[in-house]
Amino acid sequence: MARHSFAVGVHIYIGRTRYRMVTSFPKEGVEHWELKNTKNSVREDRPRAELDRLYDEGELRFDGDRDEDTEDKRRERRRKHGVPLSDMPARKQTRVAYRKAVIRAVDERTAPGSKTANVIVNGVATEATVLQTLLDELGRTLGLQHLGKEQTIDQSTYYRWCKKYDAYEDHRDLAGDYDKRGNRNQLHPLVTKIMKEEMAAEIEAARHRNQPGMKARPVMANIMGNVLKRIKAERLRHPGETLRLPGKSTFYIHWDKFDARLRDIAKYGAVRARQMHRFPRPSVEPEHALDVVQFDETRLPIFVIDEILGIPLGRPWLAWLVDVYTGAVIGVYLGFEPPSDLVIGSTLRHAASMKSYVAKEYPGLPLWRYSGLPRHLIFDNSLQAHGETIKTITGNLDIPYDFTPARMPWTKSEVEGAFQVANTQWLQEMSGFVLDPRNQIDRKDYDPTRNAVMGFRHLFYILHCWLLEVYHQKPTPGTRLSPDQRWTAGTAQVDPEFPEHGTDLDLMFGIVREGKLLDHRGVIYENIRYYSEDLDLARTRNGHSHKVRIKVNPLNLGKIHVWDRKMNMWIPATAREMGYGDYAEGLELHCHKLYLRHAERLSGRNSLEELVESRLHLQELIAHALPDALSIRANTLIARAMGVGSQHVIANLDASGNLPRLTGPFAGQPLNPLLPPPRPAVAPPVKQISGPAPAATAPASEAPEAAPARPRRPIPTFKTNRSIGRG
Repeated sequence: MARHSFAVGVHIYIGRTRYRMVTSFPKEGVEHWELKNTKNSVREDRPRAELDRLYDEGELRFDGDRDEDTEDKRRERRRKHGVPLSDMPARKQTRVAYRKAVIRAVDERTAPGSKTANVIVNGVATEATVLQTLLDELGRTLGLQHLGKEQTIDQSTYYRWCKKYDAYEDHRDLAGDYDKRGNRNQLHPLVTKIMKEEMAAEIEAARHRNQPGMKARPVMANIMGNVLKRIKAERLRHPGETLRLPGKSTFYIHWDKFDARLRDIAKYGAVRARQMHRFPRPSVEPEHALDVVQFDETRLPIFVIDEILGIPLGRPWLAWLVDVYTGAVIGVYLGFEPPSDLVIGSTLRHAASMKSYVAKEYPGLPLWRYSGLPRHLIFDNSLQAHGETIKTITGNLDIPYDFTPARMPWTKSEVEGAFQVANTQWLQEMSGFVLDPRNQIDRKDYDPTRNAVMGFRHLFYILHCWLLEVYHQKPTPGTRLSPDQRWTAGTAQVDPEFPEHGTDLDLMFGIVREGKLLDHRGVIYENIRYYSEDLDLARTRNGHSHKVRIKVNPLNLGKIHVWDRKMNMWIPATAREMGYGDYAEGLELHCHKLYLRHAERLSGRNSLEELVESRLHLQELIAHALPDALSIRANTLIARAMGVGSQHVIANLDASGNLPRLTGPFAGQPLNPLLPPPRPAVAPPVKQISGPAPAATAPASEAPEAAPARPRRPIPTFKTNRSIGRG
């Protein structure tokens, strides 16, 4: 490491200003230095004590560069300055120690002016000099000591080492540049310039390329073709120059010289590159609402019962997105689906909708105006967050995302704190709440499974009431502002953003499957056939039978999208066109796989008729099994097989955020459990024109007797039956 001191002629940096130390002088008994600005030649005086303080604080540094150095050489010197000798390769460390030992030994064993004197033997002067004789001895002794073998040192080599060391007095300059040996400039400078320009142009073009469903990936063959065209043109301008096209490996060598981040932007796109080059960010306060949004899920400590039979179904999962700036909850999921990409997609879909269903389904509650697409998402290190589905969804929505460090929940304190507030302020006083085992309350005194009284629709309604009337309206201790007030301030300058059309979310939140066959039977996915008029036109363009890529919404198998490779667009196809509409409309992928498995067990076939019979048989089996004393685990699996969850609410929201109908286990019922179910439409009386009079209705006394009660069936165990999805 170079050594410096305050002396005349030394250059220093104070901040970004370079000074030259002119002279030292006393002023009122205090040592001062006259400094000269090397840029504008302005002179100023600084006390020595002030210079010492600036050096200790890091504001002052010595400049070891010389005035005659070029900017590239100064940049190289600054780069080497940050690498201590101990971090250099072992070969360079040994080389520096050996050369430094030679220089020190020569300085110690020779007097000034005696290096060039000839050696006298027996009174006769020889041709050998004192320096060369000493170098021969040091080459043998120090060479064995440092390098393991004797070395030969010429006088010219010694002076070259001294020149390098004396230039900056930095022993790291003695490491040598053996890695630069060889003919490394075999390419013509004009060819190298053309290659760099074409690669830079391709990277810049790829940064602004936006291909729906495709990757913005540069192809080396295209770069080589463009370079060859320019080389041919340059050959005509410079007939005497030898301009050759380099090999492909040379192109990749120059390609790797560009920054990896720029290459990743060109290869994967800007959003994916930001995800790949993300870093653990410090806790920075966002400036607006939706700047940073955190996601997490947890199993609620409360039991939910079946609304008809009153049987406990288990503890549902709650997932939500919490805005860091405001603390508002912008999207939720509630149901029995375990943590998966379906839960994250359902929560994002709820956040991206305008939630106008609240005013219609829950009259009297405040509007849920906390909505919009996040500008940055933060997940925990769960497996579903690292999946391809989340990468696809966030890439389509242009949402960069990051992950919290493993086992560090405090890095997403906003969403973790929201769960704690929900447990203490919302659920703790409700019947069916699971108490902390540390309270040591006997289950005979309080059993949450037997005391549970909350159905799913009731819990979903109370969740809306608590979020909109309590949580968002209550001031937080730190800011003394409620999330509603902070949302108003956070959206005053930057408005929330939404997709262009609400139905775009059906396409974005789908899962992609490759290699499905499109022919005269349509597209078959999980034994369901899909077709449409647009698919018929696609077969006309691309062939009567070919492999296609499809995108499926796992919450509704009634509709899929098929990729047209010539039109570069997704084409919708419905199951209703092939007769599967009544079965597949509103059907979850998980439930459909259960029906397929049960149909194979019942009849060994999986046609539409067998699927319908399998669904009816499995629903009847579940209906008879629920009243029996099954385990909570079995009831939870049954609840998932029934599709109990808010995904049926979120998936049915239209473009305006309204909820036209419910699907799944609550089909035909209102979302608000306090409202009566809609009455079936009564057919108007038919006016008789002719014919015999209709038969009189039998009196009540002559009404047919009620069917005898069915005997209680034995309790099913489901130990080997995998119909409800038990692993």
